Amino acid sequence: MDIKKNVDNLKTTTLFPGFNGYFGWNYESAVLLICLPYISRPYRFSEHILAKLKQFPYSGHFFYSSLYLYSPGDRIGLFASLYKDIDNNIYNHNINVLQNWSTYNGMFLRNVGWGRFYGFRFHKVWLWADDVFIGGYPLLSNNVDFIRQMFDTVDSVLLDKTDGLYYHGALLHQVDSFTVNGVKWGRANAWILLMIAFYSNKINNEDSTNYLFNKLITFTEYQRPNGTWGNILNDSSSKNETSFACIYIYVVVLTKQSFFYPNAIKAWSWLSKRSVNHLHISDSAGPTHLSVSSSYYEKQVGINTGPITGLMYLASTSIQSIL
Repeated sequence: MDIKKNVDNLKTTTLFPGFNGYFGWNYESAVLLICLPYISRPYRFSEHILAKLKQFPYSGHFFYSSLYLYSPGDRIGLFASLYKDIDNNIYNHNINVLQNWSTYNGMFLRNVGWGRFYGFRFHKVWLWADDVFIGGYPLLSNNVDFIRQMFDTVDSVLLDKTDGLYYHGALLHQVDSFTVNGVKWGRANAWILLMIAFYSNKINNEDSTNYLFNKLITFTEYQRPNGTWGNILNDSSSKNETSFACIYIYVVVLTKQSFFYPNAIKAWSWLSKRSVNHLHISDSAGPTHLSVSSSYYEKQVGINTGPITGLMYLASTSIQSIL
């Protein structure tokens, strides 16, 4: 499996899934692009891609018009951080929106209020585990207190203390009243783990190190004998899936958690056998909405797009240092 070759083949904007998607959906492309700078400077061709992006339909929605629909991360968080060294106007505009986003005790809220677009008469507010990373990452460099508060809130609302795993999301009914969606999706838990790792590396004190170590202990318990994790972490019948394994490997190597090196190598042994067809990698879940149905999450495995290409590249390059 040659992940490097697949990334090298991404020559034009149109090859990035999500760039020309519905209403400027950009989460998939942002995840892919944000992974590349962590590898090496030669792969910062993302700067060229991002500069070209402004020529495409709908890109202006999240750049200039504040038409963010409902999410603090899909169009604002990750893309804002990518533009830091490319276009200060775009970067500052989006960071400002992110800093003033509606939160619940420091945790981003997603507003599903489509009435202003389609006339629907409903309005719901959700808390998503994904936003710990895709909303929190851009603020880590200058607002670590906010990130710590976000961890406390997500541990209070989404963490199931009986098994140490996070639910994908929760519906806010009123102040301090949530209903969790009941599904412990692998990639959602992986986003939280990745943010904890970045936070731990930046703070680098005993509390942050222990927080990360304890999370790794918990997640490692759900590693399957074949080396990977299930698409739904606590369901032994759930399909094998690549996302959590990719991020687990990267986190363990990034933070030099040598205690978990054997588990990371075991995970890579499984990942390295996945088939690759340009952007498509077998046993990977596509973008997933919040649902109360486990079967919905299972159907997404095999609908593979941008995020996994970036995550697999992180895993395949970082694991080399401990093999």
